[in-house]
Amino acid sequence: MTTRIYADDIAIDVTRKKIKNIHLKVLPPNGEVRISAPKWVAKRALQDFARSKLDWIRAQQLKISQQPRATVPAFVDGEMHYLFGRPLTLRVEDTGRVPLVQRQDATLVLRVAPGSDCDTRRAAVYAWYRRELETALQPLVVYWQRQLGVSVERISLRSMRTRWGSCTPARRAIRLNLELAKTPLHCLEYVLVHELVHLIEPSHNHRFVLLMDRFLPLWRAWRDELNETQLSQY
Repeated sequence: MTTRIYADDIAIDVTRKKIKNIHLKVLPPNGEVRISAPKWVAKRALQDFARSKLDWIRAQQLKISQQPRATVPAFVDGEMHYLFGRPLTLRVEDTGRVPLVQRQDATLVLRVAPGSDCDTRRAAVYAWYRRELETALQPLVVYWQRQLGVSVERISLRSMRTRWGSCTPARRAIRLNLELAKTPLHCLEYVLVHELVHLIEPSHNHRFVLLMDRFLPLWRAWRDELNETQLSQY
């Protein structure tokens, strides 16, 4: 259940969860503020907490407002797309065939039937992104399951607006954002390890941090790099 509180002129959406600590987020692209809080914390306490963080909230909102907004692509000739951090220039070829996507050096070739609309081109490119992401994930999943001593039952790939990944420990299930196919491989690895560690420690407590430090010492730098990336609008 989500409710709304206010800290001065800032609206904050509050979600109650079975967690131990209060978590505060400021989300792109519009600087929305969200709090995840334990069910037992009183509304007044959450308002006091939010007011104590006003300077930080405003600083984050300013930072987000100064970031270049992601543009909605039309999947036409000359557009720049990315595969694991590497730029690819899109070339659209009207061939009259079933949609096909191939990478040729620094070019992403999209072959579609003449007159294909944006949705058709987008679907073809994202099907290709999905295949590339699945291929990149396979060795990483094998390696990190062995390193961490865990096993995951299911990894699903989907478009998500506000998260790079999520984990449901009870089901041993992980969700990863399709947009990770566009980020550097080490960012994908960071998100995967982050979610796999949740199979050992479900919360973001001190133990979780120690595990991340032990197995992935550069995780903070990779997290910060990823957080500088705006999730795509398409």
